[in-house]
Order: sequence, then structure tokens, then C-alpha cells
Amino acid sequence: MMNTKDKILSFVKHLASKYSDDDVLELVMSDVLKLYFEWCSENSISPNSSPATNFNSSMTCARLGRNIQVLKISGITKGSHTRKGNSNIYNIKEIKSHFV
Repeated sequence: MMNTKDKILSFVKHLASKYSDDDVLELVMSDVLKLYFEWCSENSISPNSSPATNFNSSMTCARLGRNIQVLKISGITKGSHTRKGNSNIYNIKEIKSHFV
């Protein structure tokens, strides 16, 4: 069973390979969450975070964004705030170099 950190790292690695033709990608967190749920479904992984407490551990945009931010992967920075929500900017080449 993968812990939350491993799931998020694998997901970010997947994003970098899926969008490898792009130099920079800006996505709002609701779109990132949708891609995360799709990736979890394709890989038969539970999308929820590890239940460290008795609180509801379902993955949300805020929780996913915080989990991505905590990893401190070079190439992922905060983007702008849009009417759809906050975005992250993904520098695909920099992210790929993080995993080499």
C-alpha cells in the first residue's frame, strides 16, 4: 500500500511524462484533482490520503495542493488565482530533472 507522499510523487512524475511535449503547464487545482482521480483509477490506487487521524481523509483540491507543495519539487510554483481557483505552474523539464 502506497503512502500519500509516494502517491503524490508518482502522480507528479506521471504528469511530467503525460505532458512531456509542453515546456510549461498551468493548471488550476480542480483540474489537477480531476487528473489525480483519473490516475488513481487507472492504477487501482485509493485516492484518499492516509488516515493519520479520525478526520475525514478524502482528497480535496486544498489537500492535494498542500501535499504537492510540501514535496518541494523544483519546477512547481504557485500560479495565479482565477475564478476557477488557484493554479500551479509546472515546468515540465525541471520536474523531469528532479526525478533523474
